[in-house]
Amino acid sequence: MLPGLPWLIALAALALDELVPRRRALVLAALLATQVMGWFGPSWHDNGGHHLDCNLRYRTLLRAQQEAVRAVAAERPRAVVASFPFYFAFADLPDEGWLPAPVAVVLAAAGSSSEQLCGADFFVESDQSAPIDDVAARLASALTPWRTFGIPGLAIRVSRIHCAGRAASLAAVEEPGEPGDADELAEGRLPDHGRGAELGGGGRARRCCAAAARGPRRGFRRR
Repeated sequence: MLPGLPWLIALAALALDELVPRRRALVLAALLATQVMGWFGPSWHDNGGHHLDCNLRYRTLLRAQQEAVRAVAAERPRAVVASFPFYFAFADLPDEGWLPAPVAVVLAAAGSSSEQLCGADFFVESDQSAPIDDVAARLASALTPWRTFGIPGLAIRVSRIHCAGRAASLAAVEEPGEPGDADELAEGRLPDHGRGAELGGGGRARRCCAAAARGPRRGFRRR
């Protein structure tokens, strides 16, 4: 969209030049008011459940995400179940992220097995992240709320995972013989439909989703 912005501005200026001075002033005032309103509050379009980067509240969200990631890492978990953007926040190397050392991560996706999910100590979900309702439903009986970070609408909820005696019930929720979207996307059998962008790019999406099939992973370097 950025390359087309100068052309849009030029066309808008030409259109404004055709208006009489009174209407021109009203249009300019309305345009400026609309732009300033966009700096605050929720965006006017649907974000699809993904991270909020539409206005100045993104800085508030980033601070809450950073606090959550560092608090979880301080507990020294075996692994963390998370999706975008937290998958990368935990797995990034020190020179790329918020942690002095990466934390093992299990991708919160349909393709992750119950054994992989139960091998983690924490489950992270957020108001502004990729939807993980299916994984939350599978782990519901094993989750104990731990801490919440951020304000309503930008909240990050972290739960402890206690799977002792619940592995069988978790496995019963899975549909054997049907690979999850993570596996299919990783193997190229599932069209991307923009999901690569949600996970930070097509290549990154495939690496991210392939990690779910391999189990918890320590940090990897972006290319």
